[in-house]
Amino acid sequence: MFCPLCQSEFREGFVESSDCHVALVGTLAEASSGSVRLWKGNRQKELDRILSALDGEQIHSHFREIVNYNWRIEIFGIPIGPRRSTFECEVWVFRRNFERARLDARFA
Repeated sequence: MFCPLCQSEFREGFVESSDCHVALVGTLAEASSGSVRLWKGNRQKELDRILSALDGEQIHSHFREIVNYNWRIEIFGIPIGPRRSTFECEVWVFRRNFERARLDARFA
């Protein structure tokens, strides 16, 4: 059983995602085809605004954090390469709600 919004896997017997609170589907393929990414970015205020707008319109959504690891190499104690890891977030909605979510969250 899989969540059609976040694609998390659940044991048999579960009927609803504990995080997204939506009905589960039987296969990962079915779950993957049911949602689409609405937004990707690294600004917390923008993420909060989007999630608040979606919640206000009662549009189910899921957000995930992505860590972009940038390894720092040191030679004789001298750092070479990228400085630090960065974070991004993605907001996902059901494919059937994408246009409404895009308009309600005020996307261009």
